[in-house]
Amino acid sequence: MIAAGTRYVMATLLRVETEAGGPGAAERARDRLFDEIQRLEGLLSRYRPDSELTRVNRSAGLRPERVGPETFAAIERSLEFARASGGAFSPVAGGDFRDLRANPAERTVYLPSPALSLDLGGIGKGFALDRAMEQARTSPDLERVFIDFGGQLLFWAKDGRSLSATVAVEDPVRPGAFLADFAVRSNCSVSTSSQAERPGHVVDRRSGRPARGLSSATVIAPTATEAEAWSTALFVAGREGLAWLEARPGLEAYLFPG
Repeated sequence: MIAAGTRYVMATLLRVETEAGGPGAAERARDRLFDEIQRLEGLLSRYRPDSELTRVNRSAGLRPERVGPETFAAIERSLEFARASGGAFSPVAGGDFRDLRANPAERTVYLPSPALSLDLGGIGKGFALDRAMEQARTSPDLERVFIDFGGQLLFWAKDGRSLSATVAVEDPVRPGAFLADFAVRSNCSVSTSSQAERPGHVVDRRSGRPARGLSSATVIAPTATEAEAWSTALFVAGREGLAWLEARPGLEAYLFPG
């Protein structure tokens, strides 16, 4: 059986399609994915006044804030990508990612200046997708999952092979036109970064200005977190960022000049 549905999550459309054996199994898996992603939005969104991320931002320059394990894991993961990309990807707005103080022993996070703020927009969707899939794939009845999260795609099948699919990269300048297409045949996530939907929203944190130079950057990776973070970093850095991926197995990148 196949179940599909769409919800509005993290300021974009989240479409989930599940295939599972057994009565109602596909619907349960679909709803479990929806619920988990929405729960994580409640922790990680800087637009939610009650989120843990908002609490950290409110305390910038005042005091460290203790956060839950999932929020701390997302912040630590974002810092790993920031270090690996030399700051081309960064979760810190208004300053250097090295200014952020994360204490694993206490699970506290501190921004030492009120001019700084945390923004997990370049990793939040991917992190939520991976965490939701960790839960969903424990179901013995689940056979296949396809997710389109505002253009970030996730393909998963129990045997490690997805149904054959073709992914097309849309031209951000010419609506309805495409820059390239490629086949997807195994479990992975595909993320494309550009300024198409919200011009200027991808910012080079090193300069504080909108990233320029590329039309778009697409990354295919084993996890959604990697795909989203690296597509953001490459869109900011351009071709020089390709060297970062050479020692990382399972990653493919496609850069399109502006």
